[in-house]
Amino acid sequence: MSGFFRLKEFGAVALKYEINFLEKFFIALKKHKKLAKEQDTALLAECLHLLVEGAGTIKYFTENVVNEQEWIDMYYENLKDFFKIIK
Repeated sequence: MSGFFRLKEFGAVALKYEINFLEKFFIALKKHKKLAKEQDTALLAECLHLLVEGAGTIKYFTENVVNEQEWIDMYYENLKDFFKIIK
């Protein structure tokens, strides 16, 4: 098995763990009635993960980011918008 294939396999497993981790937060929100019952927690977790990863990738390739505050601000805005949408 090549090193590239093992790295790709590791990335796929890590991605699943990240999404499962996020899903647990949505399940907790639903349990505490902060999220509507009809909301699909797995889908929300996957969408949030893709939104954050996509925003980070776009910022990385299109902007010259000098300090970490710019990254924090970008993620904060994306998260704030996401939670406004699902509310």
